[in-house]
Parts: sequence; structure tokens; C-alpha cells
Amino acid sequence: LNDPRDRITASEAADRWWTCALSLSDGMTTQVLCDDVLYTQDYCKSSFTDGRPLKQLIDALVDDPELPLRDERLVINVVKKGLALLSLDNRRLYCFKSAQMRRRDAQIWIRIRQHQHTPIWDRYATRQQWNHNSQSGGKYIRVHGHPG
Repeated sequence: LNDPRDRITASEAADRWWTCALSLSDGMTTQVLCDDVLYTQDYCKSSFTDGRPLKQLIDALVDDPELPLRDERLVINVVKKGLALLSLDNRRLYCFKSAQMRRRDAQIWIRIRQHQHTPIWDRYATRQQWNHNSQSGGKYIRVHGHPG
């Protein structure tokens, strides 16, 4: 029962603990209208991390407004602070809202992974010098290299 070969290292134990803790705090996934979610920054890049332009996703969403409900990669993380839903994935949110402006005939529903705001989020924001209170109150974002 106490065979040393069955034991794990402290590093492995820490990794397992973090994996378990993160999966327990992943947040609830739900559907909301994209216009119900606020930005948490005033500016963002005009492309995704992989280099694809935001316009590519916007065009896909205009063609298929239900895409965010089917594609797991389009789930965005949000923090609920009071009644506000604050996006941690501002480029995708920009794409959703831009497509919504072009598709006035259809409401764009998105899936969010909702995390509850606690004081630890404020500590994180302070330490990372992250401004989660944008100048527009989260209603607008400016894309670098994009007019307007």
C-alpha cells in the first residue's frame, strides 16, 4: 500500500492541484446577447494572436450569426461585477459587436464563461497594471490601424 513507486513528486502534486483548482473555478457557461457584454480596455490589435485579421471572423459571423453558439473557440471569458459582464476577450467581443451592427436583422447570441468578481480580480488588475474600467465605460473599443 505504501510503495514508493506509487508516490508522486511535489511538483506533480502541485500541477495536479492547480489543474483541479482551475477546473473547479472555470466558471459557468451561458448564452447572452453580445451587446450585453462590456469591453475592459479602450484599444486592441486588429488581428488575433495567430495573425488572422479580425475582419475574417466578422465576415464569418455576418454570414452565420449562430456560429458563436456552435464553435467552442468563440466562448469568451467574462467577469461579472455587480450587474456588469466584463469581457476578458475583447477582440472576439469586438468581432461579435461589429457583426451585430452589420446584421441588424438578427441578434447575435454568444456563449460566455462567467467568473464572479471578487477582490482578487482587483488585486490582479493592479499588479498587472490592467485597466478594467475603460474610458467609455466598456461600450466601445478602438482597433489599432482601423479608422474610426
